[in-house]
Amino acid sequence: MKNLIKAARIAGKYTCKLDMGREALEGVCIDIDGGIPVMVSTDGHRLCVQALEGVTPSHKLTLGANQLAALAGASSAKIEGNYIEVQAIAGQTSVAMRDTAHNYPDWKKVIPTDCKGMSYRVNRRALIAQCVKLTKACKNHDKIAKAEYRAIRKEIEAELVPVRAREKYLKGELSTARKAKPKNMELIASLKKLTEEWTDKKIKLNADKANVSNDAIGPVFSAVLDFQGSNRSIECGRDTVGFEPETVDALLDGETLSTLQHILGGIKIALNVKYLKEALQGLSGEYVDLELRDPLTPIKLTSEGDTMVVMPMRL
Repeated sequence: MKNLIKAARIAGKYTCKLDMGREALEGVCIDIDGGIPVMVSTDGHRLCVQALEGVTPSHKLTLGANQLAALAGASSAKIEGNYIEVQAIAGQTSVAMRDTAHNYPDWKKVIPTDCKGMSYRVNRRALIAQCVKLTKACKNHDKIAKAEYRAIRKEIEAELVPVRAREKYLKGELSTARKAKPKNMELIASLKKLTEEWTDKKIKLNADKANVSNDAIGPVFSAVLDFQGSNRSIECGRDTVGFEPETVDALLDGETLSTLQHILGGIKIALNVKYLKEALQGLSGEYVDLELRDPLTPIKLTSEGDTMVVMPMRL
């Protein structure tokens, strides 16, 4: 269990940042879960539930982003009825926080409850180390992919230069033919057709260039863990450039491999490894209970009364 201030400092890492339309998610929720007071925060990809000690909220409270920042920077804080009394670090200022008007979503619906058949206890620090290794592999693939995309864009740009010039020339010729007297309708029709053909080429090349640029903005820290059949593999970063997936055995140690194989046997799931690593870092116990039901179900991590939920990525 954590006190209000320590929980607020951790919760600040798992909130939305100035997300218009979801103002409630910019702050945190203080609620009761099974008789235990908890602090809840989420950014839409991860959910953090921390058990609190020394507080007894009378009802569900929602604190905004500014209130959360003040709470995280305080030296002491306590809940008094509908208020939270906060003492500043300087020891000279006391601020009373009230429940905001924002209605925090029902966070309990997000936490999976029926995945006990796929639960395994893992060493938290060991799994963090493996996530760091996977993150480096994803970054390396991402770096190679971006270089590949830059080369493709240069090739497309080189093709665009003569196409633009030809289109510009034909447009000028077409304009001159239309102004000439008497008008040569056959020449105008021929020039119009040629101009349209070159304009279409330019549009297609610009679309190809835009698609390459959009692909290069994709997730950097994604990893696809494939435990279907006997071909265990991990695809790090992008797979659009044609990278060969690395084998799990080459990236993970034996203990982690057996753990993941136990949990993910027969499943292919895509994870943001950065989110998984940060969720593990937000917990404090030596061991973590990891639970999973299927590739589209959130992954539940629990340790010493705290819960982290990480959403998988859709393949």
